Amino acid sequence: MNSKFLTAACAAVFSVGLLAGCTQESKENMDAAGDNMARAAEKTGENVGDATANAAMTGKIKSALMGAEGIDSEHINVDTMGKTVMLKGSIDTEAGKTKAEQIAKDQAGADYTIDNQLTIGHTPHND
Repeated sequence: MNSKFLTAACAAVFSVGLLAGCTQESKENMDAAGDNMARAAEKTGENVGDATANAAMTGKIKSALMGAEGIDSEHINVDTMGKTVMLKGSIDTEAGKTKAEQIAKDQAGADYTIDNQLTIGHTPHND
């Protein structure tokens, strides 16, 4: 009976030692996974922040173009990517194109570049 007890005790000690090793390895793996998740969340947060800032700038410029006298903004598309605002689509005149670019510059400020790709004359599109 003593040998059964001794065998069971050795097995228990061995199991505890094995679990302790796994626990340390698991802890290290969990720490590494947590660090990876934190970095991913930080990066995602930055991307969400960038997307929010881009959308806000786009909306600000579109609103200003819609309210501008002499600008038909129906055919103007505004996109913001990082610190670049792109004006695409068409407008009636060269003066309108210049005015639309100036409005975008005024709204965006000096930190942004305006890429004015507007063409003169309206192009048909599907509604």
